[in-house]
Amino acid sequence: MRPIRLRIDGHPPAKSEALSILGPNHPHADRVVRLLEAARGFLADHPDAGCGDKPIRMEVVVGVSPTTRSDATNYLGGIGDVLQRKGLRGSLPHLGELAGIHLFNDDRQIAEVDFRFEPADEPSYTVVLACTEMATWDFTAEEIGYWYFRLNGFLAIPNFVVHPDEGSNQRTDVDIIGVRFPHRSELVRDPLQDHAEITKLYDDEHKPLMVFAEVKKSQCRLNGPWTTSSAGNMQRVLGATGIVPTSQHDVVAQSLYESGRWSDSELLISLFCLGSDHNRQLARDYPGVPQVLWPDALSFIFDRFRAYRLQKSRHDQWPESGKRLWERVWAVDDVKEFVQATEITGNG
Repeated sequence: MRPIRLRIDGHPPAKSEALSILGPNHPHADRVVRLLEAARGFLADHPDAGCGDKPIRMEVVVGVSPTTRSDATNYLGGIGDVLQRKGLRGSLPHLGELAGIHLFNDDRQIAEVDFRFEPADEPSYTVVLACTEMATWDFTAEEIGYWYFRLNGFLAIPNFVVHPDEGSNQRTDVDIIGVRFPHRSELVRDPLQDHAEITKLYDDEHKPLMVFAEVKKSQCRLNGPWTTSSAGNMQRVLGATGIVPTSQHDVVAQSLYESGRWSDSELLISLFCLGSDHNRQLARDYPGVPQVLWPDALSFIFDRFRAYRLQKSRHDQWPESGKRLWERVWAVDDVKEFVQATEITGNG
C-alpha cells in the first residue's frame, strides 16, 4: 500500500491540556480544518487509502522558524488526534463532513515516529503515514504450553526424552510432562482460579494429577507412540517418572492407550493436547482427553498476568520465554490483540 503523504501550509495543530483540539473554541481550530481538508483531498484521489487497525509509521517534518514553533510532542499529539477516527469524541457539528474524515482508527496504532524541524521562511509541514502489518511475536508451541501448565499450578518438564535400553536412538519424547498436586492454592486470601479444562479433569480433588501433553502448532493430535501399545513407550515413561510401581506399568499403560486416562484412589493420569484446532476424531476415540486450543491457552495467560499484575511483577528468575510473554501482555490493549499478535511456531 502506498504511503499517505499530506503537505499543509501553516503550523500543525498542537495539542494542549486545556481544551479539546477538536472543539470549536480551540485556538488551533483553523489548523485542524486545514489538516482534515488535506486528508479529505488525499482520500478523494485514493479512495482505498487509510490504515484501518494496522500499526503505523508516521513521519512529520515541520518547516518553521525556531521562534514560533511549539513543542514536538504537542504537534504529534495534535496530528494524531485530528487524523484518527472521531466517533468517540461526540458531536462535532462545526466540522461538518470533515468530522468523518480519518486515516486510521486510533492514534495508539502509531508504532514508530520520525519527527524533525527544518528551518523555513514560511511555516508548513508534511505528514507521511505508512501502514504496516501487525507486529507478531513468535513463541514455540512448547513455550506457550509450558507456561499454560506452569500458571495452572503444574510442575512441568518440557521435552521429556524416552531413551532406549540399548543404542543411542531416542524411542520418543513427551512434549510436556506435568504434575499438579491436590491442595494447590496459590495466594492465601484470594486463591488463583485455574483454567476450567484443568479443574474439570478431577474426579477426586484429593489426589495428584499427572499429564502427558502433546503440544502441536496445528491441529490437536496424539502421536503414534502414545496410541500404539506394541511400541511399549507408555511403560517406559511410567518407569522413568516413577509415578506408579513397576508391577502396575502394564495395567496403567493399557488404560492410557485405550482411553487416554487412568486413575485409582491415589492418582489421576491423563493424556492432554494443545493445538490450533479441535480434532473430532480424537474426541471420538478419546473423549476424556482434553483439547485446549491456542486462543484459550493464550487468553488464560493474558488474564492471569493482568489480574495479578502486582503479585507476578517480580520475576527475575523466570525463563526468558516467561519474561517475553509478560512484556507482550502489557504491550497490547486487550486479550484479542494479544492472541492475534502471538504466533505459535514449531513442528506439527
